[in-house]
Amino acid sequence: MRRFWREVGRFLGETGILIGAAFLHALAFPNFLNAAGWGFLACFTMIPFFWVIDRAHWRVVWLEGAIYGFVFYLVYNYWLKTFHPLAILIAPSLEALQYLLLFPILKLGHTLPRRRGYLLQTLLYVTYSFLTQQGFLGYPYGNLASAFYAYPVLIQIVSITGVWGLVFLMAAPQSWIASFLNRRITLRESRVDMVVYAVLVAFQLVFGLVSYHHYEKATPSRTFRIAAVQHSADSWKGGYETYKANYQVLKNASVEALQAKPDMILWSETAFVPSVSWHTEHPSNYLTSQLVDDFVSFGKSLPVPLVTGNPEGLVKDKDLPPFLEDGSWNWKTYNTVILFGGGNILGTYRKQHLVPFTEYFPYEKEFPCLVRPAEGQRLQVVGEGDGSHRLLLRRRPLLHADLLRGYLRVAERHVRPKRRRHAGQPDQRQLVRFGGRRDAAPRVGRLPGGGEPKADDPGNEQRHHLPGHSLREDHRPDGAVHQRMAAVRSAPGAEAGA
Repeated sequence: MRRFWREVGRFLGETGILIGAAFLHALAFPNFLNAAGWGFLACFTMIPFFWVIDRAHWRVVWLEGAIYGFVFYLVYNYWLKTFHPLAILIAPSLEALQYLLLFPILKLGHTLPRRRGYLLQTLLYVTYSFLTQQGFLGYPYGNLASAFYAYPVLIQIVSITGVWGLVFLMAAPQSWIASFLNRRITLRESRVDMVVYAVLVAFQLVFGLVSYHHYEKATPSRTFRIAAVQHSADSWKGGYETYKANYQVLKNASVEALQAKPDMILWSETAFVPSVSWHTEHPSNYLTSQLVDDFVSFGKSLPVPLVTGNPEGLVKDKDLPPFLEDGSWNWKTYNTVILFGGGNILGTYRKQHLVPFTEYFPYEKEFPCLVRPAEGQRLQVVGEGDGSHRLLLRRRPLLHADLLRGYLRVAERHVRPKRRRHAGQPDQRQLVRFGGRRDAAPRVGRLPGGGEPKADDPGNEQRHHLPGHSLREDHRPDGAVHQRMAAVRSAPGAEAGA
């Protein structure tokens, strides 16, 4: 009996340490206390993470992992409470299941090798970080490397190794310290490891300084001016009057932006809510149709291309009329962007991978009991783009794919700067700091959605997206710093030019 209570006390102590570590680790990213986050904390907060894993008993290590994962993502994803009532619970619960499996695997990895278990443990953690960002349930938020987004010198290494190399450099010393504290390894046994790690860090710093200086001082051969027009409002709230007011704000701001002679204008995801395709083909409300016509006319009249989010509405059941007898609409919607240019609508591009549990519900048929509460909370369900499943099978799958990937490339064929000029804007310099390439037109665009910034939410969800965008395009291990491509983002109330 005494042994039982001793084990219970040990479990509670280890759980308390993990809860504290999870909370501090979440603070390394943009959080409710500091909109920028304290990135340096990520250099230390995983020491107790590995320390507990090494000490925990096999009977409880899985439970401790689930608790850690739930607490970390509950604090980390604090902004989800403003996005959807269920999201703040669903996301941490899913991550808890992953950590439930991760903790025993990391413990096994540390147990198998005799001397360098920490190294295998680190490699397993990097592998976990990679695998959990793949597939239609991929969730890139919380990646260890993204905590360093505000340290441009330190993140330049990802142009060689991807974010996974940076994750390794950040996790390896913390795993080693945990092993040392648990007396699994000694300083004498680790002399070679320390030398190798010091060389790697030295290379990271030298390469980062050289790269940062090179791109900061580089003279652009050409520039591509983007006007990212934003409105601090939730596009979906309020109905026709709100749609009209928000559209007028965007319209006026775009006309004003033309004075700076941009090469392209970007609006945010679903900036204009009434579906152009639906209200053009199936008009049912005079005021809404008139608003849609005015929007289309404005987009076509612009002297430069306009890219904006707009839901694409199509008839769901072609055997039935667009408007049913009960007054409902026989339609399905796609999260889409429209490209205006040359006095025409050049085309539309559907989002290829929807956000699980917010834009659609995976395994709907297998778990109907979970779908019903989501429907009760008015979970927004939209369709996937054509061919999305084929795209997911590619070597580099689309993860939470951006709506602009194809369209900025199309737009490049229509927009070519004819004269050399220096943009001289803070956003352009920010792009270069994060590895933006000045000698090429931006091929990466972000049109994230989001509601109106809340007074009690200093970081807002858009600020929370910034770390991943800085390192990787669309949360993928390529683009931005990795591919030396300039990244442009436009969102309601967000910071542009990530």
